[in-house]
Amino acid sequence: MKNFLSQLAKLTDTNLIPQNLKRFLSSINFQEKVDETHVPKQTSKENYARNILMLEPIEVVVLNWPEGVESAIHHHEGFWGYVYVLEGSCENVTYRYQDKKLLEDEKALGMPGALIYEEDGVIHKLRNPSKNKRAVTVHIYFPPLQNFDGMKIFETEKKWIGELNENAKTSSWEEPTSSFHHIQKNAFEFIPYSKKVRSSHHIATVIPKPSQKEIGQMLEDYYNEQAAEYDYFDTAHHSRKAYNEKINELIALDFEAQQVDKVLALACGTGRRAAEIRHKTGINYQIIGVDLSCNMLDIAEERGLTVLCSDWLNADLEQANFDAATFLYSFGHISTHQLRKQSLLKIADHLRKGGALYLDVFNLDDKSEWGPKSLKYFDDHNLANFGYDEGDVFYKKAGGNAYAFLHYFKHHEIKTLLEDCGFKVAWIKNIGYVNKPGEVFQKLDEGALFIKAIKN
Repeated sequence: MKNFLSQLAKLTDTNLIPQNLKRFLSSINFQEKVDETHVPKQTSKENYARNILMLEPIEVVVLNWPEGVESAIHHHEGFWGYVYVLEGSCENVTYRYQDKKLLEDEKALGMPGALIYEEDGVIHKLRNPSKNKRAVTVHIYFPPLQNFDGMKIFETEKKWIGELNENAKTSSWEEPTSSFHHIQKNAFEFIPYSKKVRSSHHIATVIPKPSQKEIGQMLEDYYNEQAAEYDYFDTAHHSRKAYNEKINELIALDFEAQQVDKVLALACGTGRRAAEIRHKTGINYQIIGVDLSCNMLDIAEERGLTVLCSDWLNADLEQANFDAATFLYSFGHISTHQLRKQSLLKIADHLRKGGALYLDVFNLDDKSEWGPKSLKYFDDHNLANFGYDEGDVFYKKAGGNAYAFLHYFKHHEIKTLLEDCGFKVAWIKNIGYVNKPGEVFQKLDEGALFIKAIKN
């Protein structure tokens, strides 16, 4: 650590610009430089603790965040810097303040190794989203903050703006009243992201891209969080309902024509769609449902599915000659190309020859969906350097805490992948999701992709 601090001390004002500091910090192995002796002890479960390692010419401070603790929303004015995530995770939420309105903007999650840029003038908050683990972060700021005097912080529920004084130890509303110059009440209107864009979900980038295991845990948390209300949301959301009903109808017609006897429902969730498709056919065929959310499978079992709680690749399912398999609204949750290929090969092993696989994926070229926006994020944030592939997106449900992952596909990408895994693509239909939900499009840049593939 001493060597690292001495290197920072040698930097001059002329080369202290964000790009140069980022290049320098990216070359540092913080895991080797920072040990437990540098981490401040937690003195409160309601606030973070700080340990200042250096103040001149750059501030270096280590923060220890208890479970669920967050800073206040605060305004960086006259300084900038970087936050390195050493342990746990750190969520960064940015805001804009204009015309006495505080608008929630973007969310990003930093995993160990992430370097979060905090530009001069940004309004944001940092939080440890974990319910059971601390987070440790290293903050490097220029020019250094001698204290928090003059910093403005925001409270969204009470609509307060507080201005801290030199007594404040943290940028938090946990500070006593003696740490404030003044507090302005009913000072603004707060507009959360969901109200601003009228969207149920929003992109929330995670840096670097987590491991397969970490993404699996994220998805499990995401669906467990929604298990009780998932069916209501699925049917109350007009565009999603129309989209799902169109796909259910197409599958049911095929199942009826084939007179299926045994169906594998992957990522079946609560089993509602699998049961609806069976009801439409009028055939009492067996459904084996697999899902990683045990909470959802409790509901699926009540609907008459035989269930297995597991992700598909680890599912211990006897090899069986299923007549058909469905992988609806979930194939894009698989985090890498290699894992998607392994999943399809395993599905092929469980289908009889000539058995059909039905799956849908979001279309990277659909101008009404997140695909084009994800490509912009990919370029703007250099996400290739953080393990991302084009089309990778992390997101959150408005008001939710858990993150989820989704991969958007190009038409040729999903077709080639299926063919490489021993399937013949019978058809790919572009079905409206946001724009004209449930309508079948002829153009490749509209709608999501619904695919029927036959095992060779």
